[in-house]
Amino acid sequence: MNNGKRDDSLWNRLLLFLKQKGFLSIKNVQRVKAVNFIVTDDADQKFVLKGYQKQTTVLKQWELFSQIDQPFIVSFQRFPSGDRYLFWEGYYWTLQKYYRAQRLNYQWKKDRDQAWSSMKQFHQAASGIVIEHQPPTVNFVRKWENRLRRWQNTEQLLYRLGYRTLYNELETQLMEGITLFQQVNHPTLEANPSCQLNWIHGDVASHNFLRDNRNNIYLIDFDLLAPSPSIYDEIQLAQRFLPFIQDDIEQLEAYIHPDTLQTNQLFWIGVMIPADFIREWWYFIVQSKEEIAITNFLTEFCLSWNERKQFVETVKKKLNR
Repeated sequence: MNNGKRDDSLWNRLLLFLKQKGFLSIKNVQRVKAVNFIVTDDADQKFVLKGYQKQTTVLKQWELFSQIDQPFIVSFQRFPSGDRYLFWEGYYWTLQKYYRAQRLNYQWKKDRDQAWSSMKQFHQAASGIVIEHQPPTVNFVRKWENRLRRWQNTEQLLYRLGYRTLYNELETQLMEGITLFQQVNHPTLEANPSCQLNWIHGDVASHNFLRDNRNNIYLIDFDLLAPSPSIYDEIQLAQRFLPFIQDDIEQLEAYIHPDTLQTNQLFWIGVMIPADFIREWWYFIVQSKEEIAITNFLTEFCLSWNERKQFVETVKKKLNR
């Protein structure tokens, strides 16, 4: 739906469909992403209109939201027609209330604290919920292995640009971390009945935490919602904090309160696995093909990795005590 006669036609047909089937008359629209819009109806109410390719992604959220009544969780709401979602042109369209709010910034301690607190509030509120369209447990080891393969797919490029040492160090840390995590995760947390009744958000990036002008915090975008050990959200959020706390292990220790020795070890092993580095590298490399841009990116990338290496060594000493 970019600019152009064909795209204008698609958008106009969507507006007509929403009015006819959803009884939603839209007078203003702002595009956020490809199938994600902020819309204003005839009564000047603002909503987030979003399209999903998979019906199961919509259903799991609706079912969980129906069992959680928490003001900080931004859930779906029905269309004026009463429909929970509408299907059009291969997408399942949903509606949410729009909040005038700013995303959190992990550069600031207050925002990090509020993000961690909101994440744990969600874990507590969702604990024990069982839904009909139960998605599978997230296999974090498999996700890490996929990141490893993506890194390995760029081996020749990194070698050619003179980053052999960087490539080898990151590959080794990924492989060693994954192996160690699997060894410690036995019996697996995923097999624990209590962990099977936990839910994770799945994408605890700063843009999924919002603060309004009354200092209320909202958690949004539950697309990756899954029944999984809460430690997986904690590992991901801790890694997102690291660049903003200079990879300081003591600042992370203030957040984590593991239930057992196993979860404590798994948390620190998981944080050591540089999957976040591979994520940023992959996002960049699929968009940029110019060697100058890649080299400039790798210069900063190396500096960040050198800082993370010191953190990794500190964690290894901590685990070996």
